[in-house]
Amino acid sequence: MAQILLIDLEQIKQEAEKLEELFPSLSQEQRLDKAAKKIFNITYPDAVNLAQEHISRFTIEDSGGCDKCTYCDYLFMSSVESDVQAHELMHIEYEKVERQFSFVPRGGEAREAAKR
Repeated sequence: MAQILLIDLEQIKQEAEKLEELFPSLSQEQRLDKAAKKIFNITYPDAVNLAQEHISRFTIEDSGGCDKCTYCDYLFMSSVESDVQAHELMHIEYEKVERQFSFVPRGGEAREAAKR
């Protein structure tokens, strides 16, 4: 199956909004599913699962009880929903930069090490 990023889920949601005008009788879930099939040829639940698998590849549990994303260098607690949502927003911003510039900004530790 294809690799689905969080930014791709955003694209599916935008397409589903456009489909609302064409298919007003469909539920939001049905429009999301239709949009996912149109863009990636998979169902929306599969797209969500693939995006979660992708993001979990970067997350490591820190010794202090926090989780750290090695992609966006974000520290968060996976047991706190607001932290998970904040991490996903940060992760999406990094994905946007990577998609636009083919470059992933390095985290604070890496930048400081390069300065030394």
